Amino acid sequence: MRNRADPFFPILATAVSIVVLGSVVLVFYPKLSGVLDGHGEAVERPPAPTANVHVWACRSVDGAALLLKPYALDDEGLDTTLDLEGVTLHYLLLSVFNFSSPDPVRIDLSQASLLSPEGGTALVPVAKFLRADPPATLQPVLRALGALEKRIDVAPGRSGQLLLAVTDDPSDRTAFVSGQYSFERVEISRQRLAAWLERPDWKGFLDF
Repeated sequence: MRNRADPFFPILATAVSIVVLGSVVLVFYPKLSGVLDGHGEAVERPPAPTANVHVWACRSVDGAALLLKPYALDDEGLDTTLDLEGVTLHYLLLSVFNFSSPDPVRIDLSQASLLSPEGGTALVPVAKFLRADPPATLQPVLRALGALEKRIDVAPGRSGQLLLAVTDDPSDRTAFVSGQYSFERVEISRQRLAAWLERPDWKGFLDF
């Protein structure tokens, strides 16, 4: 009686080999082909420290620095606390440094907003978009960012901030104005801005 090999196992092994080989080709070939032809995958490089960024500075309050700069709220994971209903927001962080102004600096946007000479939607406090009852675990971060308030009072020798938002891209705005406060657009290197924010001072702010 002759031994007869079962053909099922060779067929199964061949099928598995084909599937594995196909997976390897589909996953790795695009990457390998890019490397082999000298291009490779595109790598997103971080902006150079000397690259310019745009901020808006208000110098109309003697002894105080008022600064608006773009802010990425997603980094904090707080966008879920906002009631957006399909609206996309662009965030700006308003920082107030009262170095030597004799009176508190008050920014009250509870009934007002910051407008631009060229038009566009108004810049308003993020608190206007805040859900009625944000999670208690996120409230300390929201409070630190000034996202819970529509007004701040910054006493002499103190600093404060207010998180603001606008529904269209503000990057081309030349200014933001509300009452006595006028924030004018300034181009400054990332390195210089970071150095000033680390050790803010009134004279350095005037040189922006």
